[in-house]
Amino acid sequence: MNYDRLITGRTVAQGILKLKAAAEATTRAEHGHHSCEITLPLPPRECHPNTSGIHWARKAKAKKSQRETAWAIAFHVRGNFEQPIIAATFYGKTSHKKDRDNSIASLKSAIDGLVDAGLFADDSLVRWGEIEFDKDAANPRVVLRIVEMKSK
Repeated sequence: MNYDRLITGRTVAQGILKLKAAAEATTRAEHGHHSCEITLPLPPRECHPNTSGIHWARKAKAKKSQRETAWAIAFHVRGNFEQPIIAATFYGKTSHKKDRDNSIASLKSAIDGLVDAGLFADDSLVRWGEIEFDKDAANPRVVLRIVEMKSK
């Protein structure tokens, strides 16, 4: 079986990098509620909603890559969130001010990858918690903290 095709549809090296990144996903159970933390690369520029002048094929390729990466990382996370709340911290190369809504929108393909991995059934159930921005020039990334919404 061609596992690199199964994982990413790309080269073996890219598949290995995605599987190594899967080690960055952790699952916890706290006070009867499960949660997980998933570290993803920052969304590519092509995935930002206000980016114009990019050919549709280039944009589609970036979205597909972001979705596959999120799937590969989340595939190893156990648990199914019925009503997930996602908090995100974006670590960029600079401390440049970012827009909260556009940052969430740039993660749309990644959230679809989490749905593909079975973390939750439908992305319409997702509620967004805190969105924070920080600087880490050496390791730009976005950390998603997913918790189950507490029932009333």
